[in-house]
Amino acid sequence: AWAARLGPFLNHMILLMGGDTTSRIKTPKQVFSVYNHAMGGTNSDIGTKMLKYELLPKDFSQPDVIINAYSTNDMHINTMKEAAASGRTIGDYVFDLQQNFGRQALSSPNCRPLLLFINDYLGNEQREILTTMEAGQTMDALANYYGFGSMSYADMTRHFVYNHTRETTFSPDHWYRNPTANMRREVHPGDGMHTTMAWSVAYYLFVTASHYCSTMTAAVETGSWQSMLDDTFALPPPLTKSYSIADVSRDWSASRTERASETKQSCMAHNTTKIGRCSFGWMSLAMGEYTLEPKWIEDFFEPYLDPKSTNRTWKVEKAGNKPGWAPIDASKEPLSLVIPVTKADTKTVTIFFMKSYGEKWENSRVELTVFKVDDAVEKEEQLLQQRMEGFHDKNTSEVYVEEMALSSPVPAEQNTTLRLQFQLVSGLTFKVMGITLCQ
Repeated sequence: AWAARLGPFLNHMILLMGGDTTSRIKTPKQVFSVYNHAMGGTNSDIGTKMLKYELLPKDFSQPDVIINAYSTNDMHINTMKEAAASGRTIGDYVFDLQQNFGRQALSSPNCRPLLLFINDYLGNEQREILTTMEAGQTMDALANYYGFGSMSYADMTRHFVYNHTRETTFSPDHWYRNPTANMRREVHPGDGMHTTMAWSVAYYLFVTASHYCSTMTAAVETGSWQSMLDDTFALPPPLTKSYSIADVSRDWSASRTERASETKQSCMAHNTTKIGRCSFGWMSLAMGEYTLEPKWIEDFFEPYLDPKSTNRTWKVEKAGNKPGWAPIDASKEPLSLVIPVTKADTKTVTIFFMKSYGEKWENSRVELTVFKVDDAVEKEEQLLQQRMEGFHDKNTSEVYVEEMALSSPVPAEQNTTLRLQFQLVSGLTFKVMGITLCQ
């Protein structure tokens, strides 16, 4: 994939820019570290949740650059079904997905990263050409409004592809089984795209860095750098179809006053220390490839398994390369976790879980009960009880998210824990794929 090629390419380019023509036989200094956080079958909505609930690995918890390359999955058939179910067009639905991601990425309590959206969608999930272009049009509109970066592989290569859809360098793989066959459904591009994207993204980043440095140099010389810096912390109001130009200056000014100073102070004071919004966060698909193994997940959770619950009736199941906690043999014994609340006050519990299809998943339903436990006096108080369904009428296995507010906030204190109890109440199985406890 192009993301795996980007880091080595950037680091070798640094050597060449420094005049080192022997870089091919040297190991370049790691000026750039690129982490590919992409996961199969997810779109911008899951990406938003990963940022919101701080589910990036520790080494990448404060990225300098965030790249959204979800465009192909944002236009997937599953997104089309979700849009139809909500009574919206695919264009309107994708607009909300991408705007939510952009606002979340730009609302970090730490220093704001450089945000880049990439449109690589040249698939035929939709056969109408104008409809296939809606993700890119949405991306351009949001980039112009919020001031983040955008680039489009689709626009760069569209003429090559549409002029001859049977070409194989830039077109999605396997549109045609043979020279005389009809076009098949295919959304994923081939190796030509990955090579092109590695070069294009590297070029974009170098040009952006050069422009930024020259702009800041001029700003320092003229004394205008402080006002430029202040503006970077003011997030514009949310954009809607009906939002009026007559209101934008007033609302933006209010946003600048309320939010910018707080974010700026956090960034300046904590530019080397992450500000945590969550006491606990885990998502099986978001922890890196090596952490997909059941043994790693079970070891990770060992300190959180309720010592009073001696029956281990749930295990980590990896079916479909989507690991998560599932009851053994439809056991009705609960999975009980005890998690300390010491890093941040907790107001919400969010569960990532699978919905699937078929006899195994029919009537799949689990009940989550959350208790506040005061270890000093051994007292429990119920703060939440919620049921979640693991079955849907689509022939796909997808990750869903349920965010639930506790009946009262739990302050971060030394002797306070939350006990989460997952009880299978109907059906044969259920799969918990992520848990966060956040402000």
